[in-house]
Amino acid sequence: MLLMLFVAGGVSQFANAQVLEDKVIILEAQRPALRLELNHNTKDVQEALNDRLSKQGLKAKSSKGFTTLTGAKLLEISPDLLDYYFKVEKLDKNRSVLYLSISKGYSNFIDPTNNAPIWDNAINFLGKMTYHTSNYLLANNAKAMEKELEKAQKDYEKSVKSLKKQEEALEKSKKDMEQTQKDIENKRNELEKTKRSLKN
Repeated sequence: MLLMLFVAGGVSQFANAQVLEDKVIILEAQRPALRLELNHNTKDVQEALNDRLSKQGLKAKSSKGFTTLTGAKLLEISPDLLDYYFKVEKLDKNRSVLYLSISKGYSNFIDPTNNAPIWDNAINFLGKMTYHTSNYLLANNAKAMEKELEKAQKDYEKSVKSLKKQEEALEKSKKDMEQTQKDIENKRNELEKTKRSLKN
């Protein structure tokens, strides 16, 4: 079972102003990691991360709040098969922090000194999560608006049909009343004729 705890302190800033260096505890040892703070809640960030990985054909596993890729080829970072560890934590109601740590296997973790190219690619990957999260939410909002529009259109069409049926029913009722009135007049005339016949 993978145990991952995140520790603060010793944070240094990279060229990307949003991506920071941090340390994480994996298997009871501190490992190099990257972190990114986002102005979105944990649910939105996690869903956006899952969506981004899924679109690259990667199947992530979740266990106790962690998202992991084992022996995965995440081409935005490296064509090699690596292990990726993601964690989304809550900062406050509307902000989250996303961590990323990468290993070549077990305790062989990537850092800026032993593999600068992969480390730099990881910085770029994590930095783009701000865009991907916002874009994911916009796409979802657009889909929700489309559904609402479709529902409103269907409700409108139902209302039109219902109104048409009511108008048809009203028209029929009007004709029935006119016919009933004629029938009453006819019967009244017949009654008058009958009464006149009786007098004669």
